[in-house]
Amino acid sequence: MMKIECPLCEVAQGKNIITRVYYNDEEWVMLDCKVCFVPMLIYKHHVLEIEEVDKDMAYNLFFKYAQRANPAEWYVDYNIKTVKNHWHCHLRRK
Repeated sequence: MMKIECPLCEVAQGKNIITRVYYNDEEWVMLDCKVCFVPMLIYKHHVLEIEEVDKDMAYNLFFKYAQRANPAEWYVDYNIKTVKNHWHCHLRRK
């Protein structure tokens, strides 16, 4: 049986990173999404949902590290579109 890898788990493990990395710690990695070219924050644990406190942390990390620190022009998009089995979010222009 062939094992199918999660592309976001691979990135969380430091594999296949081909874009700019803004932030990386034990829980999160923030880099430019290779599909939509905006900052993306990946929760390093393979889960579909996270707690509200973690969503607040994601929001704060974006505006601290993504160098697009104006919440009047940007918003955090928590809707998962492409990789549906690993929690992540994007910072998008309003």
